[in-house]
Amino acid sequence: MNYKNFCENDWVNLEKNLPKYLFWRQFKFISREKIALKIKARNFLDLKKKLLQYEPYSAYLSVFYALNPVRVKAKIKNFRGPGYKLAQNIFIGADLVVEIDSNNENNFKKVLSILGRFFKKIKIYKTGRGFHIWIMDFNKWVTDTGSKTRKPCDREEYNALWRKSFSKMIIDAGCDIDEATTIDTRRVVRIPYSIYKNEKIIFEIKKEQSEEFLNLNNKKINKGAVKK
Repeated sequence: MNYKNFCENDWVNLEKNLPKYLFWRQFKFISREKIALKIKARNFLDLKKKLLQYEPYSAYLSVFYALNPVRVKAKIKNFRGPGYKLAQNIFIGADLVVEIDSNNENNFKKVLSILGRFFKKIKIYKTGRGFHIWIMDFNKWVTDTGSKTRKPCDREEYNALWRKSFSKMIIDAGCDIDEATTIDTRRVVRIPYSIYKNEKIIFEIKKEQSEEFLNLNNKKINKGAVKK
């Protein structure tokens, strides 16, 4: 499968599951030769054009949005190291994507229940190994708690502080999540409904449908997702 084989419904699903602020997000295409390309997309039509042009083996977008997203690098171990000032001054905000690397039903329900106490705009995506729980209104929540009054260079640290707080809350409740990726303000995630290894393995499920997908064989889920 490639993007030239996408039907109209495939493109509709991809477009409606893209987050806000596309212009400020970093897109990362990986070729079959494992070569990474960082790009910007003005809007969905521009992204569609580039997916058709490059036919990436896998396609990602950033949870963060920044004034010049392609210049934002993966976070280095030394948070105050080279490039820190530039990255901080162009950082605008970031969504929270909680990563669960299993299909454990109780774990999934508990994580969703905790997040539901604080956030309203939650989307659930089935991945190859588990789930992405995407908090679309996380940065608004962070902003409403006081980051408007902070200097631009402090935005990322403030966002990261709240990510760590929520991750700790979830883990302390006995839940299993991938903490390292969840708290990362500069992470990229696979674009929902995009192609990976010739299959569309990340697709949205509604909250009321989630139990159908728990504890199932991923291969069966993936086959259903391709035709969805």
